[in-house]
Amino acid sequence: MKHNILILFLWISASFVMPLRGQSLNDYLLIAGENNPGLKASYLAYYSALEKVPQVGALPDPQLSFGLFLKPMERYAGNQVADITLMQMFPWFGTNGAARDEARLMAQAMYETFRERRAMVWYDVRTVWWRMWLIKEELRFLDEQIETLQSLEEIAIQRIRGNGAEVTASGAGGSSPGYNMGIDQSAGGMGGMAGMGGTSGNVGSTNASQPMSMPGSMSGMNRQGGGTLSDVLRLQMEINELQVRAETLADELMAQKARFNSLLNRPADAPVEVSEEAHVESDMQIITLDAIYTQNPMLQMVRQEEQAYEAMERMNRKMGLPMFGVGLQYSVFEPRPGNPNMMNGDNMLMPMVSVSIPIWRRKYNASVREASLLRESAVAEQVDVQNQLTSDYHQTESALRDAERRMGHYARQKELAQQVLNLLIRGYSVSGADFDELVRLQNQLVDYQLQAARAEADRQLALARMALLAGL
Repeated sequence: MKHNILILFLWISASFVMPLRGQSLNDYLLIAGENNPGLKASYLAYYSALEKVPQVGALPDPQLSFGLFLKPMERYAGNQVADITLMQMFPWFGTNGAARDEARLMAQAMYETFRERRAMVWYDVRTVWWRMWLIKEELRFLDEQIETLQSLEEIAIQRIRGNGAEVTASGAGGSSPGYNMGIDQSAGGMGGMAGMGGTSGNVGSTNASQPMSMPGSMSGMNRQGGGTLSDVLRLQMEINELQVRAETLADELMAQKARFNSLLNRPADAPVEVSEEAHVESDMQIITLDAIYTQNPMLQMVRQEEQAYEAMERMNRKMGLPMFGVGLQYSVFEPRPGNPNMMNGDNMLMPMVSVSIPIWRRKYNASVREASLLRESAVAEQVDVQNQLTSDYHQTESALRDAERRMGHYARQKELAQQVLNLLIRGYSVSGADFDELVRLQNQLVDYQLQAARAEADRQLALARMALLAGL
């Protein structure tokens, strides 16, 4: 039954954070709340603290005593054989109520500890989830950049072919490329080559070792193409670098996925869905500092402890007052021969009242001072926690504003860089000019995209940090 209550409570709590819509971050928060073993342990500790309330609020156990005379005692009403006594002690008025208040408030402090741990688990889930989102965005940008560079490579190859040369890449899948450049010449051209002392059998070696000395179309390619072959090689180098970087990011994504599933208490290879439009779907709101003061679990825990120590102080004061006891004594008599008393042999029932005398005051006074000092300590700790929350909030708010500024800046830079890049690509496809600037600007555009994604992730992490401060 208690576990069902736990699941229902966590479902309601998660639904207040953000509305559920399909397989999203909210679903994973709910799964973490239900499955995380550390969170379960904290909640069960809170439930165990609740069980202390009926213990401290109960009356002392009644005392039953039985006495048997080895030799019957002669009494006026006969020979007394045995005594049976039943006694119930009662503490001073309000003592048990103060004890129940203390236990209840301490249990409430344990609940705030559970809230703090739940907020930490949810913060970890959000943090890892947004890291995975950022990695997937980086992979997407790298794929787009590789496609763009491959398109530029095709343009460069077409320029070489347009100049009368044939280029074929012998490498594949990011391996080092090789090129075979053949030149289609007329018989006259071949005769000219033979006249220079060359033979048809060593044309390939001549092309490979001395390309700059080739006459005819090859020299024309070098003049018109502006080093197009070197452009192709440099583009291949860029593509290889990006492919290795993408593989590294894929490995990092797998590690983050395993970390994410561990928070949800699932197998490391369990599937995790991260939407590319997660930043659009997220509706986390900025939390005010006053709301954090009201909802922060640590601050609430210290407040509950202050009230608990105040109740403890009241309880300790009342424990220094007398306790009352009410009971009955039943005496068993047997008739005594020759006793003329009409009550000879009748058993007797006697009500009893007792009072404790707390004369050893040192222990009671010390317990009161102990509770008072604990209460003062809790008050001072409240001030310390509130100051720390204020500092953390302003740092998080500054990080949030900085992330939003960077988002706007890089969005504008991306738009401008894309426009310039489109112009350079058209210019390069026509004249082959500005190749270095084209590659540099392509890298700059991807960097702007990455920086914009990182700014969005930083914004979401700042919002998650605010939610952590509020215990959400």
